[in-house]
Amino acid sequence: MLLLAITAGFVARRAGITLSSCSGWALLVMFHGLVVKPIFIFLELPNRTLLELTLLQKISFDEYWFGSLLVLVPYAFFLTGMLSVGRYRPIQVPAVNNRLRMVAFSEKALCVVGLMALMGVVAFFMQFPQMLETANKNTISTDNLTEYSSGGIWRTLAEMSYLSSLCALVNLGLKKRVLLNLVLFTGLAFLWLGFCLLSDQRGAMTFSIVTYLVAYSRWVRPVSRKVMILIGLMVLALVVGKTAMRLQVEGAEPGTDLAAIAANFIGQNFIENGKTVSIIKAVPHTLDYQFGKTYLDGLLILVPRALFPDKTTVNLDTLIGNAVFDCGFFGACAVPAGLIGEAYLNFGMLGIMFLAILSGALVGWIDRKFRTPKIGRISELFFIYSLLFFGISILGSGYSSVITQLVMQALIMAIVVAIAGQRLHRRARR
Repeated sequence: MLLLAITAGFVARRAGITLSSCSGWALLVMFHGLVVKPIFIFLELPNRTLLELTLLQKISFDEYWFGSLLVLVPYAFFLTGMLSVGRYRPIQVPAVNNRLRMVAFSEKALCVVGLMALMGVVAFFMQFPQMLETANKNTISTDNLTEYSSGGIWRTLAEMSYLSSLCALVNLGLKKRVLLNLVLFTGLAFLWLGFCLLSDQRGAMTFSIVTYLVAYSRWVRPVSRKVMILIGLMVLALVVGKTAMRLQVEGAEPGTDLAAIAANFIGQNFIENGKTVSIIKAVPHTLDYQFGKTYLDGLLILVPRALFPDKTTVNLDTLIGNAVFDCGFFGACAVPAGLIGEAYLNFGMLGIMFLAILSGALVGWIDRKFRTPKIGRISELFFIYSLLFFGISILGSGYSSVITQLVMQALIMAIVVAIAGQRLHRRARR
């Protein structure tokens, strides 16, 4: 595992791969899952009991280490596919290509979209007022699927503030009404990040801040290393503070807070070898082979339960939590299958190898396609808004979650661009 990490790090350094790229996030997720987590397991940190309750619920320590060696092969395939698309080059300085028809955004229309997002935020917390009291998104869980609701429509409206804030950054990059768009960006970004914080979406909040830094560096001006470190420390403090607040509300003992916070950063999200081994062990005894069904379910999930109350489809994370890890609730205990776990669940070992190398090649292609910033181009806005997250989600969540995310975000983007998008014909400013 360490050898694979060293190889990936050497490749990233030589190729100029950074967190401004899809592959940079994929390599970071691999390092976290294949090096950092095994170190915690080996040293039994924060303690053996907590590890058995979180990472090793269904397998022994010996099974964990044996399974970890086996899953190195598909991750090596992923890395091979990522590098097979051609030589990487460092992302260049911000530029506007005057041969393209660029898109700016109407400030008045962005204000309208922002009001729609604010309406979604207010409606969401009116539907789930207990979330503000408990600081825990799992409070909306239920053991009755017909009664389950995650407020998906209101979440979608709230997410429009995220995309709209990126649209304001596009305007800043094009030197369009700088002060007004700076105010718009700040207001919309605070609305989105506040919603993430209050609804316990710590991962979404963290990654959104990262994408703001990436977008600003690509479109406006490079962000200094000191500023990035300062923002990183602030984000870490927010995440730790939110976790501690949640534990305090739940009545955790003071002595267990530190251990629980540490476990939160090495949990079952992203790459987790113990989780992957547990899923493989459960097929086909507990879970039947799906033969591609989970990927199709990624589209069916998009149908709002409010419009289709009898919908029996649940996302794969919930299915894994229920069937493999014995969780009896919907909306809580969801466990992302990850690329390897979902591939095996659908097509066995053949699916693992094929999808690993295919996914790596796709990540590499995305990076080569967007290595040069083109401010005001819709495809690059979608890269920052959605495709940049592909490197994390494809390895940590799997294709079914990626399909759901891409389709929903493409729909949100189509709505916002239709409302606020304005063509700038061959207008290039450096």
